[in-house]
Amino acid sequence: MATRATAGSFIELIIRFRFLLGAVVVVLLVAGTRFDALRGVEALILALSLPLIVALVGTIKLQNGSSRVRGIALLVAVLVVVVCEVEIGHTLFPPKVVSSAELTLAAPDGTLEVPGGHRFDIEAQGTLAHGRSAAEGHFVLNLERGGESARMEGDFSRSATMVRGSRRRAPQVSAAHAIDTARDTVDLPGDGAVHVRLESLTGSVGKTLHVHVLPPVPFGRGLEIVLFALVAIALVVQAAAAREGVNVSFAGWLGFAVAMALYLPRHFSPSDPLGGVFGALLVALAVGGIGGWIAGMLTSRMAAA
Repeated sequence: MATRATAGSFIELIIRFRFLLGAVVVVLLVAGTRFDALRGVEALILALSLPLIVALVGTIKLQNGSSRVRGIALLVAVLVVVVCEVEIGHTLFPPKVVSSAELTLAAPDGTLEVPGGHRFDIEAQGTLAHGRSAAEGHFVLNLERGGESARMEGDFSRSATMVRGSRRRAPQVSAAHAIDTARDTVDLPGDGAVHVRLESLTGSVGKTLHVHVLPPVPFGRGLEIVLFALVAIALVVQAAAAREGVNVSFAGWLGFAVAMALYLPRHFSPSDPLGGVFGALLVALAVGGIGGWIAGMLTSRMAAA
């Protein structure tokens, strides 16, 4: 009984100060845009803590449901957090590069050594034009092995936020969000070396494209399928809670965490870690959070009808 009372007090404390927690996150984001030395640390803290926080909040909101609903919800939330942390952790702490190639339009061909397995991660890194003004670029790669080929393309960009100066001072750039790295998982039959060719490199990008081979996330595609399956189960749990008269957006909270874990690895830039996390946060809010809320609301209404 004492443990349950303590848990209840903890839940009430989180609910009471939820707006303060949100304000702390906003302050961290703003501070990161002002102090470059904090960007990496804040990106690490936010990326690893947000899935845990939103899953915890979503589970807490089901505290008035039956013990069966709460138990299933807790299990689903724990699994979502574990898988999301694996996906995000693999991005923030990438494994050692297996092989690399430097490609230009003048010398577009290269060879990448890939030790075993059909699946591997390809990371392409470009160099945006110097300065903090807005810039963008686009690349296309063709990878071939054993007569089979795969295509990879991506975009690099840098957006700048201008602050109006005084009458004597010109507008100044206060912050710039850069994406100079693109990553994707490639599946090519066979094993051994992969021939890579730079088909196109356009925009405000340097002449050289750095291409790296990284080991893929263990069970990478399987983990993505698991995340989608867990969101589907979250919708069922939310519908079951609605039948009991408990109307919460459990799927929306977990959808936020899942969307962030799926988006961040493909759009994370080591040169601007906080910008990548902030972009993933916005996408997670729009796609996972709002999308999950709408899907959950429709499912709950059908279940309650």
